Amino acid sequence: ILAAATYPNYDPNNYEKYKTYKNIIFQHAYEVGSVAKPIFLAEAIDEKKVDLNEIIDCQNGAIYVDGVRIKDHKRFGLLTPAQIIQHSSNVGAIKIALRLDQKKIYQKLRDLGFGQKTGIFPGEASGFLREDFRPVNIAYASIGQNWTATPLQVGLAYSAFANGGYLVKPLLVKGLADNSGSYVKVYQPEKIRKVLSDESIQKLKPILQLVVEDGTAKSGKSDYFTIAGKTGTAQKYDPAIKALSNSKWYTWFAGFFPVSDPKFTVVIFANEPKPKFPGEHIGGGGVSATVLKNLVDRVMFYYKQKPDKVVSENKK
Repeated sequence: ILAAATYPNYDPNNYEKYKTYKNIIFQHAYEVGSVAKPIFLAEAIDEKKVDLNEIIDCQNGAIYVDGVRIKDHKRFGLLTPAQIIQHSSNVGAIKIALRLDQKKIYQKLRDLGFGQKTGIFPGEASGFLREDFRPVNIAYASIGQNWTATPLQVGLAYSAFANGGYLVKPLLVKGLADNSGSYVKVYQPEKIRKVLSDESIQKLKPILQLVVEDGTAKSGKSDYFTIAGKTGTAQKYDPAIKALSNSKWYTWFAGFFPVSDPKFTVVIFANEPKPKFPGEHIGGGGVSATVLKNLVDRVMFYYKQKPDKVVSENKK
């Protein structure tokens, strides 16, 4: 883990003065929203339950599952699986998810590290992942609405898309150094298990890049570096009305860069972001993805990485 920042922050020496004094990257779990969708598509590819050239009817933005109406954020019609991820159609994702072997998709989520602690941070949250095979719960699971994860767990899952399909044990310490600053021991990443197939990674990488280039995360597109990932927006549960809120949200972006030779995974999360103007649509694309461009460009500049995009003359 090269960097982990949270706000609001606090002074650990005087934590009693603060209302919030947990590191939410490790110690809080949240509903993940649509960052779940590529995982379900990966499972559909592995189970041979989806053809990336097929057309799926997204039913003008609504679907009934077990008598429960689940809506889209837009009224989509006919979309390919790639377009379902690109534009983040709930209906399309649900239709794909309902084809899956229920036990296998929950196993894939657990194999990616969800629902369990990594053991690297005190007071770490495990997240909530309950196996419920009813179609309506599979539907909600596919859009990230009835299970929770920490930002760290989301980062580990998206690192698997970047690193060849492996869940890797995260490290907080690079190594041990002597008084001169020379490393006497360097810790190496530990591959825990292979989770994502080579086929699903090969097919999903260009789809996740399309999300950033011309999809829900295009507000974070870099002029210089290729980025792949997925936005997510999840409604918060409001205890006052005992239902999901229509005004309070979690927003996400999770991805990796550069696409051709991934070196970094990034997760950007916001808890209940406030609209800038009345009526603004709150979502992962408009909130979390907007941080992406400057973050990626500055990180790559810091590490002296050359752009992997062809830069036009008017942008030099």
